[in-house]
Amino acid sequence: AFTPNEELFVVWFSAWATHYYDVSYAQVTEDGTLTIPPTRIFTEDSVDDREPTVAVDSQGHAHIFWRRWTGDDYDIWYTQIDTADGSYIVEPKNLIEANTVVDIFMDAVVDGSDNVHLLYCGYVWNGEEGWESPLYAKLDSSGNLLFFDKIIADDPAYDAAYFNKGIGVDSDENAHVVFTIQTAPGDWTVIYRKMNGGDGTPLT
Repeated sequence: AFTPNEELFVVWFSAWATHYYDVSYAQVTEDGTLTIPPTRIFTEDSVDDREPTVAVDSQGHAHIFWRRWTGDDYDIWYTQIDTADGSYIVEPKNLIEANTVVDIFMDAVVDGSDNVHLLYCGYVWNGEEGWESPLYAKLDSSGNLLFFDKIIADDPAYDAAYFNKGIGVDSDENAHVVFTIQTAPGDWTVIYRKMNGGDGTPLT
């Protein structure tokens, strides 16, 4: 994600011990100069952190999300970094208990008020059956959850919803979401939905 100073803030995960990964971040100018050196977000032993995504707001604050596996469930973790010096604004914390047993996909975008909209995969239970579905969350600029677990695909036929996804926010701060599902062997369908950025309810 680009900062207001047009530097590139990057996140990635890499192995540091057998079967375990950590998330790191860095910042680089267009000529390749590192203004924030590669920095690992510290994790505990036997914790697996992967698949980070980042969005930078107008204040130059980087909102980083990733999935953490502790051996039982995958959860979504969050931290906020000051791109001016690489320091923590919000210490790493467990943001959402996603309760899913597969890899979590995530995509984040900032709106005009510096709120952060997040598309992610979580577990849905309707009282009779459960499935993995794209879900929608929103945070304010301080990293506080305004709402989460808003169902985008409320049909068990959309189980897993696969990994091609995207989210954008319009001038009304409503979220536009796309993802793909496999409707039959070899057949794929692109799904679109518009979500109310005020309360997370579907508009389409």
